[in-house]
Amino acid sequence: MYTKKNFITSLNEWFYKKEKTKSILNKISGMNEFLIALEKEGVQGNFIIKMENEQNNIRKILLRTHTIRDTNFVASGYAIVEALGIAITIGMIIIKIEPFYESFFFHRACHLFNNVYDFFDKRP
Repeated sequence: MYTKKNFITSLNEWFYKKEKTKSILNKISGMNEFLIALEKEGVQGNFIIKMENEQNNIRKILLRTHTIRDTNFVASGYAIVEALGIAITIGMIIIKIEPFYESFFFHRACHLFNNVYDFFDKRP
């Protein structure tokens, strides 16, 4: 028999990736048995509709959390940093900074930044 405590425990395990998303979705769908039993007992339809809406909200939040949890944001972050590095380098090439040594310093700083980026890109 499905219980509230069982669902909460499973949900907690899901947050620690000890339980699959499909299993949690099946448990959410298993709540329909209780809603049918409540309807047979004569509970008002408005209450049952609100419970079904909350069930759907739980399902939506769970799927959104699953999508965010499985998204790898590191690659997009590196792409943004690389684009900024290229933009800064092009800007330094276009403008003329006097004296020459200051512009050379900025050029070397951009080169160093690119080396650091390559180091983190090659990590396992």
